[in-house]
Amino acid sequence: MTVAPVVLQVRDLRHHYEDGAATLKGIDFSVREGECLGIVGANGAGKSTLLQLLAGCLEPDSGDVWLDGVSLHHTSNDKARRQIGLVFQDADDQLFMPTVWEDVAFGLAARGVATAALKHEAMAVLRTLHAAHLAERAPHRLSGGEKRVVATAAVLAMAPRVLVLDEPTAALDPRARRHWIALLKEMPVTRIVASHDLDMVLDVCNRVLVLHQGGIVRESVVPGCLRDAAFLRDCGLELPLRYGTEEGSACVAK
Repeated sequence: MTVAPVVLQVRDLRHHYEDGAATLKGIDFSVREGECLGIVGANGAGKSTLLQLLAGCLEPDSGDVWLDGVSLHHTSNDKARRQIGLVFQDADDQLFMPTVWEDVAFGLAARGVATAALKHEAMAVLRTLHAAHLAERAPHRLSGGEKRVVATAAVLAMAPRVLVLDEPTAALDPRARRHWIALLKEMPVTRIVASHDLDMVLDVCNRVLVLHQGGIVRESVVPGCLRDAAFLRDCGLELPLRYGTEEGSACVAK
């Protein structure tokens, strides 16, 4: 069996707030090509900070992120930095053009796609997320789930090596959440997903890291530690809903 190559390596990543409080304390992990890695933890555990460090929105106090062997925090190579695409929790932070296809085309233009081909290429990206029907819509008139799909399309248009998503199912209604889970499962790109939605992590991720008080306290394949009620409780988390039933709790206790 062929093992996929490592795409992303994080080594001893540390970060502090301006008041001196530590947000991340020596984070180490790797991600292989095509993998979907879940990052879970209670509020304040450091999930969003970690994603912003990966995407280059923040600079670490120490440590580094390596993408295909290239240091992202000790390079002036903007092309390398753009290979990690971040989709924010609030899609409104990323959508600013008059129409959906123009938002997607903005990323394509940054890649050097010719002006004459922008709309055609934008439509191709939207079709991969089953969102071509939204192309002429104004982003501010979309639902929360639709905005998140469009924001993801705009990032995918940049052809990142790694797609990083912050709370992709937050505040979605059940139908939109199911749609998102289906999309995440079929995306042919390496993904890192930070979320409180442990059931979604079970559905789409191969492996999970648990953050607690700025450090990684457990790493496992899925479901692994996501069935350990006592451990999750110590980290400020609860069992996924599917394990919260009487049957699931009995299974965990065995």
